Amino acid sequence: MNFEPKLLTDKSRLQEIYKLRVSSWERSSKGATINHQLFPDGWHDELDQTANHWVIINERDEIIASARLNIFNRLEDYPYGVLATELNIHKCTPFGFYGRLVIHPQYQGLNLSAKLIAIRERYCETIYLRWRQALVTNARIKNILLRLNFECKGQIEVNYHNSTQPHLVDVFIKECHCDI
Repeated sequence: MNFEPKLLTDKSRLQEIYKLRVSSWERSSKGATINHQLFPDGWHDELDQTANHWVIINERDEIIASARLNIFNRLEDYPYGVLATELNIHKCTPFGFYGRLVIHPQYQGLNLSAKLIAIRERYCETIYLRWRQALVTNARIKNILLRLNFECKGQIEVNYHNSTQPHLVDVFIKECHCDI
């Protein structure tokens, strides 16, 4: 089957994405911070409602992979902006934030992550976003971003649930042609 990402137009399927995140990530090294006990209704936040979501669907019409893109017109609206200020991130807008890329474990190793990153890159280029940022812990995703001219600017601590400890993520930025 040719798994090609498509933009999600049916917001009623967001719950399916939220559950995919938990079921996929609780089986990984992220299981201590993302699991069914902490997120019984799936993992989501306020950014999901305003994001563009790309999905990959299998032959049974199940979402097997997804990734989101938020577009911010003001740095003040970006929830991680305060955390990243010491990293000398760009101040120009609009900019994109890549987040929540997930692949169902049975479909990993099929290059789906690269496809989801590439489609978001093409979209950002068509709407002339000034720069992009991603918060990453996965080594494979880091390598894909580096090949696409993203640069690791440092690390910040994030916490997804008040009952867990913060953890470090790498901040990747694709440079823009604007003043910092």
